[in-house]
Amino acid sequence: MKNKLVINIIIVYFLVLCIVFLVQINDTDDSGDLQNQTVEVSVSETDKMRDSIVIKVGSSSVLLNDKLFSLDAESELIVPKIINNRVYVPQSFFQSALKGNISWDESMREFVVRYNNRAVVLKDNKIKIIDNLNEEEKTAENSIEVVDKIVYVPLFEVAEAFERNVFSDGNIVIVSYEDIFFDREKDKDLINELLEKMKLRNVFVLEKDNCYVHFNEKTLPIDENNKNLVPVTENERNYIPVKLISSVFGGEVAWDGELKELTINYNNSEAVFSSKKDDVIINKKGEKTEEQTPNAFKIINEFSYLSLDVFSYIFDKNIFEDGNFIIISGKDNVFEKERDSVIIEKLERSVKTVSE
Repeated sequence: MKNKLVINIIIVYFLVLCIVFLVQINDTDDSGDLQNQTVEVSVSETDKMRDSIVIKVGSSSVLLNDKLFSLDAESELIVPKIINNRVYVPQSFFQSALKGNISWDESMREFVVRYNNRAVVLKDNKIKIIDNLNEEEKTAENSIEVVDKIVYVPLFEVAEAFERNVFSDGNIVIVSYEDIFFDREKDKDLINELLEKMKLRNVFVLEKDNCYVHFNEKTLPIDENNKNLVPVTENERNYIPVKLISSVFGGEVAWDGELKELTINYNNSEAVFSSKKDDVIINKKGEKTEEQTPNAFKIINEFSYLSLDVFSYIFDKNIFEDGNFIIISGKDNVFEKERDSVIIEKLERSVKTVSE
């Protein structure tokens, strides 16, 4: 009887040991699985956008920390481009957006940008990275391009040298820190919001027979002292007051009463109109041309007016017309009625609300 009891105790003890051993093996496997798992950390939109630089191909706007500003202070025509299927930025990008110091040696075709205790030198197809401890040189897929005397730099190569990520989706480009990533699907709503912000910058919205103009979230009078100065239509041609170019657009306007000539300087171009003849002298980038522009410049109700089509042609603007509404935007910022219907409705409402 005693022997049988002892045998039973041994069997129970053995089973307990087996169970303990199996539990330990299972715990070890679970631990290994946890170590091999990638934990996805959720990053808020606010954190993603902090210090992330947003630009758009064909646009002079830069969005950084919810502030919009010009990529190049000298001209809104200096914009990011696609060259050889790659995103190129004007050299001024690294100064205005990245806050770095830049230099360009034209004779050596060498571009240098210094930022965050690091220097990056781009020459031919070589890129050199220099910091306080190391100096590294490697082959770059793309090199400097000079277009219309403007130095363009391949963005991906230089951003990578400064340990930045570059996300590109169509025309929108986001430069972020190396631990911040953007996804085309997951961040779809955010990307659309960014595109709308970029599209609305430096866009002027007018309404025929309305003395107000909407610009960069502000609605201003064309002339504070004359509420009768409004866009008009004559012979099925739209005209804008010349006063608008100086008061809102930021151009320079001068009238020579003796010669009866109007000179407009705006957007790196100069145009001289005469009320005596139907031609205009255009000066773009130092190149002068004389063109026939019948009835482009007119005096209407004792005020100077310029036809909208000639204005857009000389000063590189896009014009979108929707009934009585006129949207004036940059050369590469094209509005389409169906695609941009929500934005267009919002812009038109901003002008109409003030007039009412």
